[in-house]
Formats: sequence, C-alpha cells, structure tokens
Amino acid sequence: MGEELLTLLPSLMGLAWALTGSRADSEELVQSAVASAIPRWERIDSPRQYLRRTMINLHRDSLRRRLIVAEDLQPSIDQGLHQRVQEDHGERVSSRIDVDAALARLPAMTRTVLILRFVEDLTSTQIGRTLGQPPGTIRRIIHQGVKALRQDSRLFLDPDTTIPESGSF
Repeated sequence: MGEELLTLLPSLMGLAWALTGSRADSEELVQSAVASAIPRWERIDSPRQYLRRTMINLHRDSLRRRLIVAEDLQPSIDQGLHQRVQEDHGERVSSRIDVDAALARLPAMTRTVLILRFVEDLTSTQIGRTLGQPPGTIRRIIHQGVKALRQDSRLFLDPDTTIPESGSF
C-alpha cells in the first residue's frame, strides 16, 4: 500500500490543487481521501480512480457547505476569491491567475470535468466512469466549458496560447 500510494501522491496533489486552487486545501483534500481509503485499501481494485472519485466527492461536499454559508455573504466571498487569487499567485504567473479566475466562474461540474480532461488527461469515457455520467454528457460539458472559456472577456490569453478545439477530446 505505501509504495503504491507514494507513486499516486504527485498526481493526486495536482488534481487537488487544480480543484481547490490552494496548497493547504489541496493537502487537506488528499489527506481526507487517503484517510477514507485506508480501511478498505485491500478491497479497492483501482486506487487511482477510487481516490480521484473520493477527492471529487469531498470537494463537492465542501463546495455545497460553503454555498449554504455563502448565500448571505456573496459580496465578501467574491472579494475574498479575488484577494486569494492575487495573494496565492502574485505577480509570478499572471496568465495562471486569469485561467484560475475563469475556471472559478464556471459551474463546479464543468470545472471538475475540464480539470479531469486537461490536467489529468483523462478521456471522456474515463471521466464519465469517474463521475457516473455517460461519455456524451461529458463531451457536452467539455464543449460548453471550453466555449465559455473562449468567450470569457476577462480571460486574456497570449496569442500563442491555444485551447483545444471541441473535437479533440
């Protein structure tokens, strides 16, 4: 278990960071997922897929909890998100800030699907299996998400930056 888990940690941390946008939150997300998997580790057929799914579920749960609290605090949340993006990333990677902010404006499911597709490099079939959705639904979500990112006037990409065409997933 230990060696297998060590080989999975870098990709799990990458996914967690892409989902949360924060190192501390991503470490907590991975830790929670691993802690829930340890008691059943020997019965898990595909630890990578199991941990990925667990992390997505835990992240969704945390978003739901925040949403309930956030309904009354929406202006301060918007300001806090803007401040967090600036503080966490600063001046070092301004294009990453733009992309993170654009992703934050997308619905949670769309953001999750795009992260699994373009960060984790999963196929629509693998994403569908992970999220319990048909591949056609996943392809539609990817298409709509990429289209939304292309149309986001606040996302300023370098002329050399390309977002894959909808047929390339």
